[in-house]
Amino acid sequence: MLEGADSPHLVVADVMLGSGMSGFELLGPARTLRPGLPFIFVSGASGDAALQAEIRASGAMLLAKPVTLAQLEHALTDVSATRPIGAS
Repeated sequence: MLEGADSPHLVVADVMLGSGMSGFELLGPARTLRPGLPFIFVSGASGDAALQAEIRASGAMLLAKPVTLAQLEHALTDVSATRPIGAS
């Protein structure tokens, strides 16, 4: 999924995935295959200081649920300003 012409240029994931896997468990392998791949995490526990520190350390962005379309648009603008979407 993360290799080839159709690979994603950005990942938006919940911190807690329904499979029992966390978004952070997805981040490591994804960035091994695609270093610098931008991540935006969403979480209902965004006020958690330890969570915020972990996300900051990963270089990802955190959005608090519920996420509005305006917040998502702003996050995408911020990510693409740092690293143009589609850049290798």
